Amino acid sequence: MTNDMHQALQHSFDRFTHRPQWLVLATVLGDYLGHVAQPNVTVEIDRAAALGGAAGGHHERITMEHGLGAVQFGLTVGDDGFVIAAFVGSGWVLCMKFTGASLPETLGTLPDALVSLVQLEAEQR
Repeated sequence: MTNDMHQALQHSFDRFTHRPQWLVLATVLGDYLGHVAQPNVTVEIDRAAALGGAAGGHHERITMEHGLGAVQFGLTVGDDGFVIAAFVGSGWVLCMKFTGASLPETLGTLPDALVSLVQLEAEQR
């Protein structure tokens, strides 16, 4: 992971009032690019990257089939938290796991949290 990528990931992590347990950046093909996690949180990085790529494909297909336009993010909500798979440009997916966070507040923060990563992805294209 490059220093620019680490800074962009840290910027994303820090934008949220209630920090995610972890966030993992992957390509839309599921290749790992980088991650940030809270201290003492275990992350299955390879699994999260692979699931990020798979979620990207899944949500892209859904938006296409239902005529929703370009996909921005996908959401999985459970009893104990939620995971967001957010598209970063056209080639990356950022997966984030939250527990104890407000879903509406988190979704409202999402565009600002992705700005640095979107710019970096565009530069690397």
